[in-house]
Amino acid sequence: MQLIKKVTIKMKKLQNLRIFVIMSLDVKIAKKYIFNGKINLISIITFISILGITVGVAALIVVLSIFNGFRQLSEEQLLGFDPHIRIVSKNSAYLSDVETITQKIKNNPCVKKFSPALTTRAVVYKSNNLQLVELIAYTDMSYLSEISSRFYEFNLPKKDRCIYIGYALASRIDAKFNDTLQIISAKMLEKSIQTFQVPQGIAVQNAGVFNSNIKDYDLSLAFTDIGTAKRLLLKNEDIISQIDIKLFDKNDLEKTVSKLNEDLKSESIKILTWIDLNKELYYIMQFERVAVFSILSLILLIAIFNVFASLAMTIVKKKSDIAILKSIGANNKFIRNIFIKEGVIIGIIGTFLGLILSFIIVFLQEKFGIFAIDGSKYIMDRIPMAVNVFEVLFISFFSISLAVIATIFPAKKAANSNIIQSIRTE
Repeated sequence: MQLIKKVTIKMKKLQNLRIFVIMSLDVKIAKKYIFNGKINLISIITFISILGITVGVAALIVVLSIFNGFRQLSEEQLLGFDPHIRIVSKNSAYLSDVETITQKIKNNPCVKKFSPALTTRAVVYKSNNLQLVELIAYTDMSYLSEISSRFYEFNLPKKDRCIYIGYALASRIDAKFNDTLQIISAKMLEKSIQTFQVPQGIAVQNAGVFNSNIKDYDLSLAFTDIGTAKRLLLKNEDIISQIDIKLFDKNDLEKTVSKLNEDLKSESIKILTWIDLNKELYYIMQFERVAVFSILSLILLIAIFNVFASLAMTIVKKKSDIAILKSIGANNKFIRNIFIKEGVIIGIIGTFLGLILSFIIVFLQEKFGIFAIDGSKYIMDRIPMAVNVFEVLFISFFSISLAVIATIFPAKKAANSNIIQSIRTE
């Protein structure tokens, strides 16, 4: 019985060794066909195939890294002012049951800072210069400390009747820090027309000037206190338009939204993320990424056609080799594997070289700024880049997969070739 077991084990080892030898042999033949040491049309096309895959992979990674860099930069700029989460009413201009909502927010460990706010449109003017703005009035003005790093000048108000405006707005109406400005709302204008009186605005102190590097925000966004906003709306009761929330970590966004939906369970409110607040910009950036990926993939497709052509020509030239291999016992699968692995080797080499080239470019850009831009006109002095590991893995898999697909038809053709016909032709 033990003898039978030993023989069985020996046979399995021999079988495994045979499989290993066969696998090694087809790889060796495939490598021999690629690196034959001769310069001819097939070797030139193979070189062009590898070069095309290299350029295609490198171009995809570098361009997508640029998009990632600009996306990160945009997120930093937007989240400098926009809240991570904003809660608004679905059916009316004002939120109801604010106390219950704020209590649930307080109990959420991911929330760093939040404040109920009242929003309205108003005209800000000084002398004869005026500008229509979107006013956001916070009940807790310390919420502004979350964005105070974007201010040239900033003071938390010790009393009401203050305003915080953008740099572009300050330049347009010639307003300086601590200047007295006038604000007037549509409600106040309407009342003055009804009573035939000259409209009187509310005098406020310019308590801060910010620069968000977002044109619309710097020109048409302003912050004020809740008391000033109520006077503009001619209302005495407590009313709230929204609740703005800042998180400790933006990566907790989905978890926090899910938790708030679970806790609040209200059909009258809508929970918006910073992505929802900038939906058009976000989708445009996503569309651009997909469009650029699709266009640059054409470089890879051209390279893959070269792989196809190279294999087809190799098969025609190596008909006698295929016939000899078949005559000494090689089956169709073995022949097919030779040419599939030839395509895989070409794909791996091209992809690997493309990865190295792209990483060199990204490193040089981050270290030395080889693609520089005018820092006096833009908020950065070089094109930003950020490599995404998942994108790199996907591009590598995509590239090698295309190379494998290109081998299927030529490999099948080689495997099904007629031995007698091939020998007779030779």
